[in-house]
Amino acid sequence: MAKDKIRLVECEKIDEYFSDVHIATAGNDVVLRYANMALKTHVEKILISHQNKDQALN
Repeated sequence: MAKDKIRLVECEKIDEYFSDVHIATAGNDVVLRYANMALKTHVEKILISHQNKDQALN
């Protein structure tokens, strides 16, 4: 994302169910609302994927 000049600015919890994710790009700033459970699930998948890649290299 850094090479595309996209960066995560902030993740703001709205309530127990939703969070706003603030993204900055080269020409635009956006706020995206996500369900907290969806964010949790996606981060878990990313972490497992990275862990599996690291294990394959060793």
